[in-house]
Amino acid sequence: MKRIALAHLKGGVGKTTTAVNLAHLAAAAGIRTLLVDLDAQAAASYILRIDPHDAAKAKTVANATQGSTDHIFPSDAPLLDVLPGSLSYRKLPHLLSEQKPGKDPIQEIFKRVGKGYDLLVVDAPAGLHLESEAILRAVDLVLVPIVPSPLSMESFTKLTHFLEERAASGGRTASSGRKASDGQKAEKRPVVRGFFSMVDRRRKLHRDTVAAPHPATLWDVEIPAAAVVERMTTERVAITGVKRPGRVMPAYRELFDRVVRQLDLSIPANPE
Repeated sequence: MKRIALAHLKGGVGKTTTAVNLAHLAAAAGIRTLLVDLDAQAAASYILRIDPHDAAKAKTVANATQGSTDHIFPSDAPLLDVLPGSLSYRKLPHLLSEQKPGKDPIQEIFKRVGKGYDLLVVDAPAGLHLESEAILRAVDLVLVPIVPSPLSMESFTKLTHFLEERAASGGRTASSGRKASDGQKAEKRPVVRGFFSMVDRRRKLHRDTVAAPHPATLWDVEIPAAAVVERMTTERVAITGVKRPGRVMPAYRELFDRVVRQLDLSIPANPE
């Protein structure tokens, strides 16, 4: 099972819509997919028409209890299920801080709910705190949407450097911030890849930022700013269900293809 997370230091950058669309495209390709909505806003769950009242409580997630699997629900798309978000998840950073050193409940919850799936797509909360750190540590690939601007590029660089430094230092426990003990494994560094999101080529700043030289960690993928993406939230469907998606659909497909190659995902010859 492979795990990817959509993450950013701030919201409003296309994180949730990308998580929903990647999950939909994966399921359409025949990959058994679970979308894990760990954002307290539960926007991904809303788009996929999952009632937030059905979500697991934050304490269930923080303790990685067996009951978490009871809160997985099917979406309207075959092969795509959802572990919905909840406003109670705003308490997760505090609950994680109370965990004993060495315990990694996010890692455990992913193992528990991920049984029977080929791919986990995690919509991580915006910001960098105990919850988001634990999520990023527990996945194989971190995708960072970047609205073209120098500040967004700087945020991407900071996040990348932060994860590199964590891995180089041998890791720290999520709950205490202390260095891992000698008996603990060194912290795994996920692959981090950025892509441009909400690109408006009518704006010179966007054109200049996209055209500038970039590190290899930034994919040359552009998700355009378009009204059809906004309609996902009003019509409560993935981009595949929006009428006349235009140039947005090929952009998301290109991003999905990059994910498939990066993770070496196996695509069934005859998707269900």
